[in-house]
Amino acid sequence: MTENSLKNKIKQLKSELELKNKEISNYCDRIEYLEDSIMEIEESLSKKSSKSTDALLKFQMKELEIKYRELKDNMGFVRKENAKLKTEIDKIKKTTNNSSSIKIVTRNSLSNEVITSIAKDLVFIENEIKKTDMNKEEIGNRLRNLMKIIRNR
Repeated sequence: MTENSLKNKIKQLKSELELKNKEISNYCDRIEYLEDSIMEIEESLSKKSSKSTDALLKFQMKELEIKYRELKDNMGFVRKENAKLKTEIDKIKKTTNNSSSIKIVTRNSLSNEVITSIAKDLVFIENEIKKTDMNKEEIGNRLRNLMKIIRNR
C-alpha cells in the first residue's frame, strides 16, 4: 500500500473512532439517566404507598416527553428539508419552463385568416428545421411571406 492510501485509511479509521466515541457517550448518558430513574422507582416501591404508582407514572411521562422532544426535533428537520426541496423544485421548474415558444403581440388587429396563415407557416418552418433533410427553398419562401406580412403592418 502506498503512503497516501495508508494516510487515508488512518483518517477514515479516526473519523469512525470519533463517531463510535460519540455513540458510546450517548449510550452512557442514557444509561446514567435510566439508572437514576430505576433508583427513584425502587425507592418509591420500597415505601409501598400510592407514591409508587406516581413514580411509575412520572417515569413514563419523562420517557414520553423525551420521545416527544425527539419527534419534534425530527419534524423541524423534516420541515427544513421540505422547504429546501420546494425551493429546488421551484428553481428547476423555472429553468424548464423557459421554452422556445413565440409570443405574438398584436398592435394592429389582424384578421383570423392572416393569423392562421402565420401560425401554419411557423409550424411548417419549425417542423422543417427539425428534419435532417430540410427543404431550404420552401423555408425561404415561407420566411419571406412572413417578413412581408410583418412589414405591411
